[in-house]
Amino acid sequence: KHRLYIGNNGTKYRAQLEAILKGLHILHTLKWRTRNDIVLQVEDALLASVREWFNFVIDRIPTHEKSQNGRMKNLTRITHLLMADIEEGRKQYATMFWENLNIDYVEIAYREFDQNLTLITKALIDKACDDMKPILFK
Repeated sequence: KHRLYIGNNGTKYRAQLEAILKGLHILHTLKWRTRNDIVLQVEDALLASVREWFNFVIDRIPTHEKSQNGRMKNLTRITHLLMADIEEGRKQYATMFWENLNIDYVEIAYREFDQNLTLITKALIDKACDDMKPILFK
């Protein structure tokens, strides 16, 4: 839920998030990695946050336009928003999560966005590729 609480107040809450991660690191070092391990719980929470963001974006930008061009345009907008989110996450959180809990923030976000984008874009991209005509050079 870090996205919900931090929002546009990154500088205000960044120190708090870092302190929380450092505290979780200390707790993590006190016991071996188990099923309820703190690192696994944080990874699950990050994945849930990424999924929430993806669903929020999908709800705001229609993916079922009548025209192929309209669908392609909207899916491109979605892709750009998700890539911007990954870049912002890399800048703000990647180092903090890696240094404190050895969690690759960008990998979690990228893997989830890639999987979901593939599901919603594959059919349209396949059709666009099928509709392409070869260029013949003489």
